[in-house]
Amino acid sequence: MTNFYSLSFPVLPDNLNRQLLQYALDKKDTSGFDVININEVNQETLTFKDFHKETNTNITSYFIIPLSEELKKEIHSFLGDSLFPHSKIDYYLHYIVGDSKFVPHRDPGRTVCFLYNLTDDNADTIWFKSKNNDKKIMYLLNEIDQIESKKFEKHQWYLLNTDEIHAVFGINGPRIGLTCNLTTSFSNITTFESFVKQYDNLLVAENRNRT
Repeated sequence: MTNFYSLSFPVLPDNLNRQLLQYALDKKDTSGFDVININEVNQETLTFKDFHKETNTNITSYFIIPLSEELKKEIHSFLGDSLFPHSKIDYYLHYIVGDSKFVPHRDPGRTVCFLYNLTDDNADTIWFKSKNNDKKIMYLLNEIDQIESKKFEKHQWYLLNTDEIHAVFGINGPRIGLTCNLTTSFSNITTFESFVKQYDNLLVAENRNRT
């Protein structure tokens, strides 16, 4: 099984894409949570900032911005509840500032998500396996082996396995994307595989034989 699938959701209207981009620009400094520059210790006395220094990255900020209720309703009114197996979805905008790569990691508290890029993306999203099968949040490159990579197209919907180790390499300039945290919305979904099996009707037809 792969770690990503294309989804059959329609492209959002141009005016909504523009609204989401502007919202990210307007809110990143006031409503955004910058995971690169937080001071809390995350793992083994190292923060994300420490790991980025260790892995020679040049990401200055990574803002996670909760979406307003108004924009959530606008997205739902366009997509329709029939496309989503649950009416309550947690939407966030992710805004990466800088270039280079984002440290290999697993998303804490998030097993599976939808991704919809709002900017052109020449970067590679790469998945890895741990060499010694340990499960933690962040990894150095000498601890992991690459297993899969993908360039995600602008204005296309994807389903991602965020419980497996992944990173983004080749970032060039601001990278803004809409994500939907499905783990908190589907209490019965414990793995990426179980989500794909239960909701394979959301995948584009040519992807279904990859499951």
